[in-house]
Amino acid sequence: MRLKFAQAVKDNNAYLKKATNEVSNREFGDNLKEVLDFEKKLDDTDHKYKDESDQKFRHLDDLWNQLQEKGVKENRYTAYTIDDIVKGNNDFRGSLNERRKDYEKEKKKKKKKKKF
Repeated sequence: MRLKFAQAVKDNNAYLKKATNEVSNREFGDNLKEVLDFEKKLDDTDHKYKDESDQKFRHLDDLWNQLQEKGVKENRYTAYTIDDIVKGNNDFRGSLNERRKDYEKEKKKKKKKKKF
């Protein structure tokens, strides 16, 4: 069980690192049409990332609870705890929210530019 949790943590961390790198892209388009067209992709990827990260978190939370029920206090295979997993997940959600804010700013900027 300890090794299974450690492997799941490793997989989750790799997923969050890759996903965070992907959402760090702030190329929304060069003109208003491209920016508006990008919104569908943004909605789809936000939904996908939230679903995937939630699923991974639930799996880790379940493994963690099983370890706690068995009285496990230490895991020689990983130093991570559920608190670390929660923090990583929250940080990733923050990245998604920041990307959304940046998108909204860019959309507003392009709309304003088009008026002139």
